[in-house]
Amino acid sequence: MYLSYKDELQIDRIDNDKGYFKENCRWVTLREQANNTNRNRYIEFKGIRDTVANWADYFGIKYGTFWRRIYMLGWPIEKALFMNNSKF
Repeated sequence: MYLSYKDELQIDRIDNDKGYFKENCRWVTLREQANNTNRNRYIEFKGIRDTVANWADYFGIKYGTFWRRIYMLGWPIEKALFMNNSKF
């Protein structure tokens, strides 16, 4: 795996339930590694399932704002995404 190493990448397990061995590891960015954890919360919008962080990033919303709207205020996903958002 050394041949594909770059300073800005980190080693990540493809399947987190398995160990660190060549076939189960890859080099990824910090963001990719953060999205490969069982702590992530997923939501589905328009038939696409993705993490709360990725949805917030895609629609240009701060993660904390989006998370708070969904999990603390109980807003519907569409309202949480598009309230005061220019992409709506």
